[in-house]
Amino acid sequence: MPLKSETSAQAKTCALDFYSKHLIDSHISITYSDKISFLSCHHTGREDIAKTDKPLTVETPKLTVTICPGYISLDEYLAQATDCFRSGSFDAVLSVLPVEEMASVIGKTPFGIVDSYNTRNLQLFTNTGSLKYVVGKFNSLVGPAFALMLNAVTGNGDDFRENGKAIKVTQGFWISASPEDYLNKYTLSASAALNAYSFEDLSKVVRIFNKDANLNELVALAEACSYRAVLARRGQ
Repeated sequence: MPLKSETSAQAKTCALDFYSKHLIDSHISITYSDKISFLSCHHTGREDIAKTDKPLTVETPKLTVTICPGYISLDEYLAQATDCFRSGSFDAVLSVLPVEEMASVIGKTPFGIVDSYNTRNLQLFTNTGSLKYVVGKFNSLVGPAFALMLNAVTGNGDDFRENGKAIKVTQGFWISASPEDYLNKYTLSASAALNAYSFEDLSKVVRIFNKDANLNELVALAEACSYRAVLARRGQ
């Protein structure tokens, strides 16, 4: 089942969801005409959900969400998530955590995750076909933050503040919904020779390398983190 989908009145769709407000609110639009079920495991979330240390079920007329708190890398929470998954009939998984610990339990169930562009996810996309959707960070995403720190430790920190205060920059993750797209982005993320933020990119916004470097250009570089923006910088 694609994570963006519609079902018929006769179809019944269930989903296992390792809680991801980012995925559900921002990137997935799902319309159902029959009642569905979500199971969710999360390490953080809305205040009323984050307080629970036991599985919690929330129901609406067409949606049931079962939240399993905690990191599934810990045996206690892994057992909870495994029991919840096996007790239902789920045909989709959404996760903000790597699901390697539950891979054998999930089996061929399609799933989507918030993670990173790494080799393990490439294998899940191309070999098993179970991974259908990734919202992920790429290897050099933190490059502009290092440029900020380098400006600070080399005595230029005051010129890279906003009204005397540390700046806040928002960067987005890349998204892939097919093996081909994932492979293209993974290749760019993993390449040592051709990366999203190169030394040449970053040296332009570091004062010890460029006496004209300034805050506005550094922020603009940080925010130009989309796949298209990166390709443009690489001349592609």
